[in-house]
Formats: sequence, structure tokens, C-alpha cells
Amino acid sequence: MSQEYPLFINGEFKDTAAKKDICNPATGEVIASVSMADSADVDRAISAAREAFDNGPYRNMSLSERKEMISKISRGILEKAGELANLETLNVGKPIKETTFMDIPSAAATFQH
Repeated sequence: MSQEYPLFINGEFKDTAAKKDICNPATGEVIASVSMADSADVDRAISAAREAFDNGPYRNMSLSERKEMISKISRGILEKAGELANLETLNVGKPIKETTFMDIPSAAATFQH
């Protein structure tokens, strides 16, 4: 079931040579492999974020437009709640009931506030 997750910087996915395995603490099974950023990747991400903040459309959006954009994140979390709860359970070893009824709804609610 192991998935590979590259970095996502400036709208592009980037695979790296350095990887970190994410293991299910209950079984030791590798559930994912994530790319690890080096200092050049971090610098590129910071530059891209600064550029997006200074010159991107978000800066000139109205409050209601910003609210709608952030609300979409909340809705997306809720739409994928089952999948996210399962991944969180595999990642940290929590009971599925806790991730389903506490963690994922709480994450979605954070974006509503």
C-alpha cells in the first residue's frame, strides 16, 4: 500500500534522492515514502511563496473571496474524510473512531474559523 510523495514547490512536483519512509506504528509496515527537502529546495519554496504573496491574486482578493477559497479547503477535507481518517490511523496508530469523529472534523473546522 506504500505511496510515494514528492515535494510540491511553486506548482510543480519534484522528486528527490533523499526519502523518508513513513511506517504504521502498529505493524511497522511502510505506508508511504516522502521526498526530503534540502536547503536549496527550502530556499526555492520560500522564494516561490514570497513571489506568490507579493504578486499573486490572493493579495488583491476581497475578504469574501478569501473566505470562499479557505472554505473550499474545509469542504475538501470533509469530502475525503474517510480516506484521511484511515491514513491518519495508519500514520499514528490512533483508533479509527478518534480520527473519523475528532481529528478530521476538527481539521475541517479549523479552516472555517
